Amino acid sequence: MMGRSSMEEGDVRQNLAQKTYDVFILEGERWLVDSHHDVRSAAVERAEVLLGEKRFEGVRVVAESQRTGEEEIVLEELIELSDKPVKIVPIEEAPVCDKIGDYYRFPARQAAGRLLRELLEQKGCTALELAFDYGMLRLLERDDKLFPAAMSRIGVIQAKKTGQKPAARNDQLYAAFEQIKENARVVGEDPTRLGYLQNLDFTGLVAKAPKGDGRDTYVLGALALGLQKRGDWSDKLALLIDLGGKTSDELVEAFLDGAAAEILDSPTAVADLFGGFADSVSAIRDMVQLTQGRCKTRNPRSCIEEFNAFMASRPMPKTADVLLGKAAKTIGGIRPLTREGVAADQDALRGLIREMTLPAGLAGGSEMAGAVVGRARIAFANPDDLSAEQAISQVLALLPYRAVRLGFLLDMIGSPIGQKNEQAVLNVMARLVQQLTSLSSLVPADMPRTQVADVMAALKEKMASDALPEKWRALFTDTLDRLVSRDGEAKQGNPAAEDGSAVVFKMEGATVTNNKIERRDVEEGEILFEEGDTASEAYLVMDGQVQVYRKSGNEEVVLATLGRGDILGEMSLIDNQPRMASARVVGKAKMMIITQDDLAARLGKLGADDKVLRRLIDVFVDRLRGQARLHE
Repeated sequence: MMGRSSMEEGDVRQNLAQKTYDVFILEGERWLVDSHHDVRSAAVERAEVLLGEKRFEGVRVVAESQRTGEEEIVLEELIELSDKPVKIVPIEEAPVCDKIGDYYRFPARQAAGRLLRELLEQKGCTALELAFDYGMLRLLERDDKLFPAAMSRIGVIQAKKTGQKPAARNDQLYAAFEQIKENARVVGEDPTRLGYLQNLDFTGLVAKAPKGDGRDTYVLGALALGLQKRGDWSDKLALLIDLGGKTSDELVEAFLDGAAAEILDSPTAVADLFGGFADSVSAIRDMVQLTQGRCKTRNPRSCIEEFNAFMASRPMPKTADVLLGKAAKTIGGIRPLTREGVAADQDALRGLIREMTLPAGLAGGSEMAGAVVGRARIAFANPDDLSAEQAISQVLALLPYRAVRLGFLLDMIGSPIGQKNEQAVLNVMARLVQQLTSLSSLVPADMPRTQVADVMAALKEKMASDALPEKWRALFTDTLDRLVSRDGEAKQGNPAAEDGSAVVFKMEGATVTNNKIERRDVEEGEILFEEGDTASEAYLVMDGQVQVYRKSGNEEVVLATLGRGDILGEMSLIDNQPRMASARVVGKAKMMIITQDDLAARLGKLGADDKVLRRLIDVFVDRLRGQARLHE
């Protein structure tokens, strides 16, 4: 027979001696029982875990003889904790919880995590872990400064929402805390769910959970126990990645997403995972890119690369919201984005806006839209801060097409700065909507049909916001519906590919040959393109006039009026740069359309036949742009 280890032999001898082992923790001047064990090794292992957590002033293991009642201190170690008192972080938002299960849901955990941020940072854990840690909950309850302040803050917020008196709401909170504490005790003494988590995949754990209202709490309890056994933030996040590997998207979003969001809501966790940031713009860029699964950060001491891949493959809306919220707060601050001066900050903001551009607005919604405008007021000051309307115009010029601009403005109206400047935002929005004559004036003509449908759905969802006045909501929704209706009529003569490939939208009055718009009748006042647009067409004026202009603050400066035989919009097709000015039809006009594909084919043929002439065209366009910028 193989020999036993010295620890195992000691355990056997102690068991033969009929001894039991209690683990105690020191709180204040009292030693309190943490756990009871039949063998010495299990008690010592638990004591070592408690010592590593540094949550208590001391840890002690006491052996008691069941025959004589004599006690022996096997291990005792005192810990010098920080004298700095832990305080609550004032919060303004917390959900109303009517049932005990509501306290375990993500919104309540997020509120608790932000309120108790200092405590959780000190302990290196999340609110989810705290909710199922009986010892830590008792420690919190005995803190006669932190605990009452936390309960009072939550009570005041919830009382305002429910119309109750704060004292009455506090009574409910204290009763709920007792239930949460008891649940934590039961979970801590029941090893079965942790066993399921360790031995089965996450789907297997959920299958073992009871049916009905207790399912989510059961699963979250097991998840909390698993996280408690992990060391640092990266280790906790790695557990979630491992659990999500063979789990359905539905379960990832229901359970793992919220746990990951709690981890990344911690400033310390973010710094540890990314390895720190060179400046504010680096932090914003990395967090935004992580939400899209394309973060380039490499940190050998964390699992950030693995989590980036996980974000790219799984629905993680709560985690994305937390990261974008952090990015928005940084953008909306007053600290410089870089350490290189005003021009670098302006370039950084432009780059960040490109990073955050989605087909129907900016990532981050209203919070991000308001933050970007607030930053633009400072970044583009000349020399005084811009007005809100001027800042909005600056941002709009950086967005590629009207659907993005409309989505951005709809988000803006729901932000604090948008509410404060509501009429200015609505005026800009009204001008934009007036320019919509077809779907091709809203989205790029080559956008896939499925994406067009997603864009329209996203815009309509934004329009449903209570922040948008009802009469405007009805007007904008009706405009979008008309665009879809016109597009449907146009497609009868120009059916799109059934496989979801690029859709070419026929505008009213256009002549279509081989699925390309060659001639177009244009109504008075129609905007052909706007400054900052990406280019898909150039125009040859066959009849009528076109006014080319730029905006300077709230005024329009006319640069030229073009007529029959003139070409406009060609530079952006040649060098793929954004439009440098806007173009509007004066009176009715007829246009011959030069598509990007057609021009590219012609230039490609020219490059093959005469590379020198092709290069001269590029140089000429580049010099024209340079001269235009000198006069800005």
